[in-house]
Order: sequence, then structure tokens, then C-alpha cells
Amino acid sequence: RRAWGERLPPLGRLLAAALAHRLPAQAVADEIRAQLDAFEDAWGDAPDHVDGHQHVHVLPGVREPLVAELLRRHPRGRVWVRDCVEPPLRCLQRREAVGKAWFISTLARGLHRQLREAGLPCNEGFSGLHDFSVERPFAPKMRRFLAAAGPRPLVHVHPGRVDAALRACDPLTTPREAELAYLASAEYLTDLAAAGLHPARFAAFDARGAGTTAPPS
Repeated sequence: RRAWGERLPPLGRLLAAALAHRLPAQAVADEIRAQLDAFEDAWGDAPDHVDGHQHVHVLPGVREPLVAELLRRHPRGRVWVRDCVEPPLRCLQRREAVGKAWFISTLARGLHRQLREAGLPCNEGFSGLHDFSVERPFAPKMRRFLAAAGPRPLVHVHPGRVDAALRACDPLTTPREAELAYLASAEYLTDLAAAGLHPARFAAFDARGAGTTAPPS
């Protein structure tokens, strides 16, 4: 079914093909449609928001059919899209994975522009990128993410419980447990309050404006 075989290509291969403008356009469009169909069949409704694993939704050759499919499928404003663009100075102020943040933000500028041209809603502020080191606690990292978050921020986190199934398919394990423990703690709520933020659904952004943060992504 897929132009690249039964499995989607690894990130390095996908990135190289996208930057060379060699992604199979119809196959990408079909994959986006199939994934949205599968979600809506399972949940009986549209997703609150859309993003791509490892941010692949920002890549050229992926972002264009994604925007087109969302415009075809849903009224404008119904589904949010994760915008990974951040001002360089804000990335620098966080002092967390600065090079990674700049690289992803640069890749995301095309989608950033397309979302605004299409009138599709998105977050304004993106943070949460780090090196996944377990040598430093997660709480101070999150406080930096929240302190320079933007007016309608989305904080990108990776909480989870590690089991054999996860270990078999994903090298990111122990840091997920650390993030989950923090996000389930009273310390997280205290840090949110100190930053003047509170969790909110994407649909609440327009009603509440600044001072909110999206659910973990």
C-alpha cells in the first residue's frame, strides 16, 4: 500500500527525502488520510489537534498534504496543528537543547506560514525539547520551559510507563517515567501557577487567550 513498503521510513531517510523534495506525494496524502480515518473510526470524532511523531508533520512534502486534508475534512478552527516555531532568543533563554530547538524551529517555518495562510489554528509558543538525560531532574527543565513559553504555549513532553512492549519498539524509556512522575505531582501544579499558566484544551485557547498551556503532547 505504501510507496516505501510495509513500514514507514526511519526519520533520517524521511528527512533526507523531504529536504530533497523526493517524497511520494500521493503516498504521503494517502497515509495522512488513512491515519485520520483510523483515529476518527476509533474515537467517533475528530482529534483536538494534529502533530507528527518526531515532528515529521513540519517537513516539506508532508505539511502541504496535511494542511490540504484538514481543510477538506474539517471546518476551519475545529482541529489545531502543532506549530514548532519559536523565536531564537526564547530558545536560547531556556538553555535546553538549544541547537535541537533551533533546527526544528527552522524546519517548521514553512508550516508556520501555511497554517496562518490557511486560517488553521495553532499554538503560539512551543517548548519542551531536551536531551532526555536522567542525570538532571525533570522539574527544573519544565520550569525553564514554562518561563519562556509564549502567549498560547504548547509544552512538548513524553510521559509514560515503561514495560516490555515499549522497550521493544522505542529506545526512549526511563525519561518517560521521570516526566510522568513530575506531571502527576503537586510540584507541577505549583510550577504552573508560578508561571501564570494552567492546562487547557486546544478549543479553549480562543476563549481564554493568554495564560493557558496546551495539554502535554
